[in-house]
Amino acid sequence: MRVNIQKKYLFFREDARAILKNIKRHKGVLKTVYLDFSQVHFMSRSFADELLNMMKNLQNEGTKLEFQNLDPELKKMIGYIHKTKTAIQKAIA
Repeated sequence: MRVNIQKKYLFFREDARAILKNIKRHKGVLKTVYLDFSQVHFMSRSFADELLNMMKNLQNEGTKLEFQNLDPELKKMIGYIHKTKTAIQKAIA
């Protein structure tokens, strides 16, 4: 399944949850979901954090989430949030 993200600016956790809701409608059938970010110019830290939470939850349910057409700045944001989450998880353990 391919999901084209239509918003140019992604600010809120609710934006990520709306994407998840769309994916969950097809749950059970999907092994891989491709998120196309070609229209996106900005994502907030909050959105990126919720997106990574969503990715982890979907992986636990057997669905792989892949990002397509990520602008370099968006890649940086997701990478930064991923590193932060990993560091926090290590500190807690």
